Amino acid sequence: MKSRFLTVLALVAMGLVVAAVALAAPTSPREYVPVQNGFVTSATPRLPYAPDHILVKFTVDGMRRAAIEVGMQKNAAAPTTVTGLASLDAISQSVGVTAIVRPYHMPKDQAEVARLGVDRWFRFDLSAGADILKVIDKYAADPNVEAVSPDWRAFPAVAPNDPSYPDQWGHNNTGQ
Repeated sequence: MKSRFLTVLALVAMGLVVAAVALAAPTSPREYVPVQNGFVTSATPRLPYAPDHILVKFTVDGMRRAAIEVGMQKNAAAPTTVTGLASLDAISQSVGVTAIVRPYHMPKDQAEVARLGVDRWFRFDLSAGADILKVIDKYAADPNVEAVSPDWRAFPAVAPNDPSYPDQWGHNNTGQ
């Protein structure tokens, strides 16, 4: 009976830990040090997303009606921040959009471009101090937007714990 009670208690404790981790905001700053800097004892907190822009994917109908002129190559910028869609332009003006840019390289296979909708994704650059999560909520409510997301940063999953890592130049040797 006592072991059963301990088992139930352990399961409840484990459930509380899982719930606490699940409820922790994935948007809160986390400590990060690039692996290339070698071993360090402390790290700088950084947001898990870019603080100055968001990614917006237009709906098929919204893209067809939009009057946005952006080249198809990565980092091509529109000449203005006007999309030609009144509701999106109103949001953009209210949140301080400073530029609209292509965020991705286009695949050569046009069928894949159409299937994935890569050509409908844009990076909306924002003025300094914008609350990214509130801006995302505004764009998500627009019927011309299929998807909107912060531009998530990739953090390495594994870092060497060897204090001599920076001295081992051969690991990063690019043949120069």
